Amino acid sequence: MSAVRAAQTRPSGISVERHAASFQRKRGSASENDVKTTNLAFSWHILDFGLSYIRARQAADQVLISNECRRKVIKQIIKDVRAAYWRTVAAERTMGQLHKLNGRITGALNNSQELDQGAQESPLDPHLRT
Repeated sequence: MSAVRAAQTRPSGISVERHAASFQRKRGSASENDVKTTNLAFSWHILDFGLSYIRARQAADQVLISNECRRKVIKQIIKDVRAAYWRTVAAERTMGQLHKLNGRITGALNNSQELDQGAQESPLDPHLRT
């Protein structure tokens, strides 16, 4: 076996076994670096996923907020239309009553003016004469 070892020696004097052991050490540290890089990449992917998930939730929340604002505006419009309708109904009813009242007032005013001009006697005079 020593002849094989002698044949495997390099000109620089380093044997293949020593070179292999050195290679194993370097390869071991390289695999440690690979593990660290893999762990870092995995951590980065987890963070990226978490951030994407949070952004998706925020976007979903924004859609819900927009829908709620839209519903609130529609509800306010319906409330305003209902209030305007009832104000209009009340105004129409009041206008009818005011027209009747205006007719009665005009008639009473005309009667009062006729009495004032002396064209007729006071309606109370015949009752006072008895």
